[in-house]
Amino acid sequence: MDHIKFSHIGEELAVPEGHLSSWKSPSSHIKVQRTSIKNIVLVTLPEVAEISINVVPVTKQVDTIYNCFAHLEVQFQFYVLSTNVEGVIGRSTCLQISRSQQS
Repeated sequence: MDHIKFSHIGEELAVPEGHLSSWKSPSSHIKVQRTSIKNIVLVTLPEVAEISINVVPVTKQVDTIYNCFAHLEVQFQFYVLSTNVEGVIGRSTCLQISRSQQS
């Protein structure tokens, strides 16, 4: 079962299931490409970033604990970053959480 739905400016998109099927925005500023038959896509913002998204269905046991049907594995690759950006997004968040818990 495909657990990904797409929309662009409020309109639902039909990105066919199938390896390497894709959709581009009319302005070509956004490209969505499946990298597997379903549940895995690569979103490209030319000259800005690539975002890899993998929807991982969870087991019934995990669903009963967290009340969810899937979780996301997301990876970002930015082409150009400001020198003001430091660290790794996940690591920075973890540090902020652990510091707030110590207070």
